[in-house]
Amino acid sequence: MATPRTLTQSLSLWRRLRADIAFASVGALVGAVSLTYPFCRDQTLFAYVGRAWFHEGQVPYRDTFEQKTPFIFLVHGALTSFSANDVLALRVLEVALVLAAGWFATLASRSVGTPSAKGVTGITVLVAAIFYFTSLRFPDTGSCEVWGVVALLGSRAVMARWAHRWGAAGGGLLSGSRSLRGGTASHSPRWPSPSSGSGPSSVSFRTTTCRCWSDSRSRWPG
Repeated sequence: MATPRTLTQSLSLWRRLRADIAFASVGALVGAVSLTYPFCRDQTLFAYVGRAWFHEGQVPYRDTFEQKTPFIFLVHGALTSFSANDVLALRVLEVALVLAAGWFATLASRSVGTPSAKGVTGITVLVAAIFYFTSLRFPDTGSCEVWGVVALLGSRAVMARWAHRWGAAGGGLLSGSRSLRGGTASHSPRWPSPSSGSGPSSVSFRTTTCRCWSDSRSRWPG
């Protein structure tokens, strides 16, 4: 049973956070429109490679090929294991990541021991949601960049506030933020050119691209 002291503390916490909760809730509503988005070509490629990895044992870069780093394939593969609708699951996760980016930005910009003014965290979360879901083109959402931004801001927040305890975690997030982007593997001399017609990578690249593009056309006509 709650004691009067507990109730008083809960009421005080609510009064202190209600403005932040209100602004963050509006930010979540701004992002909610993205829950209706289907997959574009890039997201369909990631989902295909991830699904093939988790459910068919096809190893990325050996049996299938796409130039991004493995993390985004891991995300999509995991989502297909836990949800029948990986499109909706990814969009829900994306909204949560954008809100987290706003929260991390507030933590990273505030001095240790300095409480933020009422509503500042919520406003920052709202601004992050408005920026992400209104300024980016639809094909640019649902990719690995948002993970890199959240990891970078999370690293900055950890190192600014808890470096004495979680410095290694902050360093790991910083390294992860760099490795999440990817994008140059297809131009590396280690990989056969997709147009050369030789090697399993080029064959898998053509097969994956064609099959994924067909899938994306069925999900997103036009």
